[in-house]
Amino acid sequence: EEEVSSVYQPGPCYTVGKYVFIGDNCFDVGGVAHEIGHALGLGHAHNRNDRDDYIDINEDNIRKDYDYYIQDYEEEAKKNNVTFEVIAENVKQVLMGEYEKMTEKEENNYTAPYDFGSVMHYSPNPDNPSMSPKDKNYNRTMGSPFVSFLDRYIINQHYNCTEKCASTEPPQCQNKGFQNPKNCSTCVCPGGYGGQFCDQKPGTCGSKLNAERKWKNVTEVIYKRDGDSDYSTCTTWIESPEDTKIELRIASISNPLETVGCTIAGIEIKTNEDPRLTGYSRSNTSQQ
Repeated sequence: EEEVSSVYQPGPCYTVGKYVFIGDNCFDVGGVAHEIGHALGLGHAHNRNDRDDYIDINEDNIRKDYDYYIQDYEEEAKKNNVTFEVIAENVKQVLMGEYEKMTEKEENNYTAPYDFGSVMHYSPNPDNPSMSPKDKNYNRTMGSPFVSFLDRYIINQHYNCTEKCASTEPPQCQNKGFQNPKNCSTCVCPGGYGGQFCDQKPGTCGSKLNAERKWKNVTEVIYKRDGDSDYSTCTTWIESPEDTKIELRIASISNPLETVGCTIAGIEIKTNEDPRLTGYSRSNTSQQ
């Protein structure tokens, strides 16, 4: 078995085989997780063969991104006495290739559906978006810093991790969870679910609410940041009678942190029938 090795170096971030090279522009949780995903065999989510059903690609804006990034490489070329035109053409080919759609033979998603919240999904430049979701509610979901449930599912399938549980009776995982190879009697659960069989609300943070026919004001402390501590999540379940719809409005956020992908803080609203999928993300009240 090969181990994934990481190396810090100034400059861009990239992966070669099992070696992950971490530069200044991805020296964060999401950037490192993304590159490790490549080392483990994950491709870009926005390169999936079925991506045209979910996103629109804007090649003109990709070229504008190229014009922006190439400025840094021009300085690098001068330092290393390399012909700038050669570097420019290489960067252009790489950047355009980052959005090239895979063929069905090139990819293997193990039947996992398209997930805007995959850590392998690029975030669009807000000024010149290289891509836009057909469902505009996913604008802030792309570029997530978290390894999604479906990312973990694909990796576990790819490496056949549950093979070690072959002699164990599989647990009855609810909400499309899968057997946990680290503890074969438990399940790995989609976001928003927990417990041994993914049928419980995860953790103690958050609450259970019953929707009513009139508006109800609810205040939740999502997270109080303490220095450089890691991310923390709180889950609130809102229930309503069968065959009814729940309406939700974000009235205020005390400290809105507007970033694509909600990389600093945000609220995820799960509305999909498939519980495995990442929901809509919001980091301020204007994104209703």
